[in-house]
Amino acid sequence: MHLKSTVQCFVLLSIFTGCTDKEPIRTHSLQSARSNIVASLPGGWSVISPSWQQERLTTAYFAHPHAEAFLLLGPQSNYISWTDAQDRSHREHIAKECLYIWLVPGDFKPPFPKFPSEPWGGGRLYSSKGINVYGYKSHHIADTNRMNVIMKNATRVSSPDIRISWTSWQQDIKSSLKD
Repeated sequence: MHLKSTVQCFVLLSIFTGCTDKEPIRTHSLQSARSNIVASLPGGWSVISPSWQQERLTTAYFAHPHAEAFLLLGPQSNYISWTDAQDRSHREHIAKECLYIWLVPGDFKPPFPKFPSEPWGGGRLYSSKGINVYGYKSHHIADTNRMNVIMKNATRVSSPDIRISWTSWQQDIKSSLKD
C-alpha cells in the first residue's frame, strides 16, 4: 500500500509541478523568430541569404550548430568612394543598405573581441531564455563584379557612414519578438 501511495503522489506532483498562477515564459524557436522579423519589414525591404561578408562574422562570432544568419536588404543605395592610380576620386552607387541578423540559442554567448583594435560594431537586439538576436548594420555590395574591378584599380577605397532608412529597425525587430 505504501508503494501505491508513493506512485500516486509522484504522478500528482508530476502533473501539477508546472502549474502556477503566473503566465509561462514563451520562448521563440529560431524559425518563428525569423518569420516574425521578416513580417516586420517595412516596404522595400527583403530577406536574402548571408553574403560572404556576413559569413566572415558568422564564423568568427556565431559558430553554433543552431545559429541562423540572414541579411535584410533595404532599398536605399550607398556609394563606394575610391581613388585611382592617377589620384582621381570616384563615387559609385554599387552598394545597398543592409542589416546582418543572427539568431542563436539563448544560452549561447558569442566570443566578441575584447580589444578596441578588433571592433565588433553590432549589438544584441533581443534576449530571452530560448533565443538571442543580434544585428549589425552594413553595406551589401550589389555589384560584386564592379567591386572586384574597383579593388584591382584603386589605391584607396572607402564608404560613407552607414545610414539605414528603416530608422526604427532595432525597436521593430525587438517588438516583433515580444508576446
